[in-house]
Amino acid sequence: MVHRQLIYLQVIWKPIKHWLYRLKQLIGRQEIGAGGEDRKPHELQFPLGYNSANRNDDNFFFTFVDLNGVDWNEKEPDVYIVHSKFVYEYSRSWIDKVKMGRLHIEIDKMTQFKNNWELIKTRLR
Repeated sequence: MVHRQLIYLQVIWKPIKHWLYRLKQLIGRQEIGAGGEDRKPHELQFPLGYNSANRNDDNFFFTFVDLNGVDWNEKEPDVYIVHSKFVYEYSRSWIDKVKMGRLHIEIDKMTQFKNNWELIKTRLR
């Protein structure tokens, strides 16, 4: 009986664990701090494929979305419009070692791209 319960828990836990992992990916932020009110995001994380990271093109932009949690009535998602040259330079030292990577980048380095649609507007003119 105990053996069956353990198998059942493993079968249930794997999808839940995967769902929690995907939710963490979608939210796209890592937080630091003692906990509670003191927790503040210190970096953003986004999935980044090998071919995408190697694009070094004037006409190619990434749009990374930070959902800011799941309650959009409280705060809207933030969109980071990032030129491919920036991503290329940032990831070129490690992207050749992986097929599918994650862009881990400090929030301070990304503030210039936060909801900044001027990059695309300028390119369209």
